[in-house]
Amino acid sequence: MHSITIPKNGMRAIILSLLILGISGSSFGQYKVVKLNIDSTKIYFRYFYRSKNGSDEFVNDSIRFVGRKITADKFYLDKFINKRKIWTRVYRIELASDSLHVTTKLHSANGKSKFEYLKQPYYNSFLIDN
Repeated sequence: MHSITIPKNGMRAIILSLLILGISGSSFGQYKVVKLNIDSTKIYFRYFYRSKNGSDEFVNDSIRFVGRKITADKFYLDKFINKRKIWTRVYRIELASDSLHVTTKLHSANGKSKFEYLKQPYYNSFLIDN
């Protein structure tokens, strides 16, 4: 029977590669939950502050909000209705003093579902420019 041996340097390279992939993958998926008051409606928007492409959130089939990064704490927010841009606004965000209660439905390996209740920090938004 033959066994495969990996040289010490090769094992270090594999571990280092996995570590770099894990860190870079988590940095792209980081977002801030931002509370927006738009048209007398409260919306919680996931703002991917590390992404250059921006964030988008579909409210329903016809309304879509797109956030484009200015800085980590400032972004443009575009409102689209039926794929047509209605307006663009600039928002500034700052950390709220309380937490947002989030309920997540999880499924176990045997198919049973359970709920996980978490408190997540969120950010309040302030309109800078119309």
